[in-house]
Amino acid sequence: MNGNIDLRLEQILATDSIEELEQLATDNGYDYKDEEQFLTDLAHHWKQLKQANTAVIKQIITDGEPLPTRVPSLDVVVNGKNVSIYGVIHHRLAGKHYFDIVRDTVNEKENWLMEDALPNIF
Repeated sequence: MNGNIDLRLEQILATDSIEELEQLATDNGYDYKDEEQFLTDLAHHWKQLKQANTAVIKQIITDGEPLPTRVPSLDVVVNGKNVSIYGVIHHRLAGKHYFDIVRDTVNEKENWLMEDALPNIF
């Protein structure tokens, strides 16, 4: 029995349901006894991915690599309305300069739908 989930972030984000995620994990060699174990293992794996991505952010900041001038968006049409979806880092390590880039990218006069904490950050 392999109790380690070994999926990339992109694979996880491409799924549309827990069932699809479970199938993807088992297709990649993961085995578990019940859904509770799956969710526990998934939470642990997610934490590992988060720590790895935080390490990448720290390295970019440490190396002084230039940040982009705009935050890219995924533009879609929902019920006939144009919607721009932004994936933003909302971690204090990103720093003021990054938060300024986010504010400059997103038009504040448009309607926003976001996580509860984001208005306090941006």
